[in-house]
Amino acid sequence: MDLLKKAKNRVEQTVSESIGSATKTEYDAHFQALLAKADDIKAQTEKLLAAFEQYVQPDAATRLLPGFVGDGKNRAELVSQQMGCFIEQMSKWANKKHPEFDNVLVQGQKTFNDLGRAEREYLMQVGVTFLEPVKKFLAADVKALGLERNKLNTTRVDMDSAKNRAAKNPEAKGEAERMTAAFNEQQEVVKKLVDQVEDKLPEIQKALKQYVGVHLKYLQSAQQALESFQEQLA
Repeated sequence: MDLLKKAKNRVEQTVSESIGSATKTEYDAHFQALLAKADDIKAQTEKLLAAFEQYVQPDAATRLLPGFVGDGKNRAELVSQQMGCFIEQMSKWANKKHPEFDNVLVQGQKTFNDLGRAEREYLMQVGVTFLEPVKKFLAADVKALGLERNKLNTTRVDMDSAKNRAAKNPEAKGEAERMTAAFNEQQEVVKKLVDQVEDKLPEIQKALKQYVGVHLKYLQSAQQALESFQEQLA
């Protein structure tokens, strides 16, 4: 069958189904449950990704330059920059009453520089350990399933179109049988892909565990740096 004729048959079948005049094959309950599970995995994973990006970087504008604000520096670096300006101004003041404040600010600038570098590393590791694996899962596995589901729907339309024609013309029976075989084969492909998508979920859990380790390391280093600076302020 040429492509134009097949396309014409698909349009006619789809239109006939929409107005209720053509027979349409419905998926059995088990297969519908599989598709519903696949839809739920996709939806929940997208929500998880969106929530995680919001948690890591709440400000949408800031997310355009992950982890950075203003002139390209992250928050800790901006604090450090302002401390540096303060130190510079203090060095110009004559007869300072509290010269030790200079030293405190120098230590503070170093501390926030360290925090800035730690934040850069943290945000990079968040992408590597969690965001990239989740995005890859959606872009590869979930997308592949979606494409095969679209193909299944097209195959189903072709099958029903052929069956409806065969009901009126026995000579079309062979085509209907071929389309039915193609539909059954494509349905099996989709079933396998749903299983594969579900089997990938433990990898998301593993990625989340890796992220927690990265976050914990970042928080510990930040705490140590701030505690050390706090001692300088005593």
